[in-house]
Amino acid sequence: MPKDCPMCCQALEELVQEIRKMATKDHLVSNVAAKMEVELQAAIAESKNDTQDLKLILTKLNGAKAFVEGVPSASGLLTNFTETITLVKSHLS
Repeated sequence: MPKDCPMCCQALEELVQEIRKMATKDHLVSNVAAKMEVELQAAIAESKNDTQDLKLILTKLNGAKAFVEGVPSASGLLTNFTETITLVKSHLS
């Protein structure tokens, strides 16, 4: 990933906001929201490092995504995860 990837960081932060919004509306999402957010905050922190570990970022993203995969009402979140993962992968150096 480039040394400075503001788009990746912004996409990760937007994903956290989407999770928070959906958690207020959907009880099943609220059950896993904190776990997803922990994973995403670790990915955000890594994306802000001078030398990012893309594998770690993707591991954290996929870990957060796994929490919501069993929640049928959260299909919109899965789309957001897929888009964010694609964006992060596109910034491979």
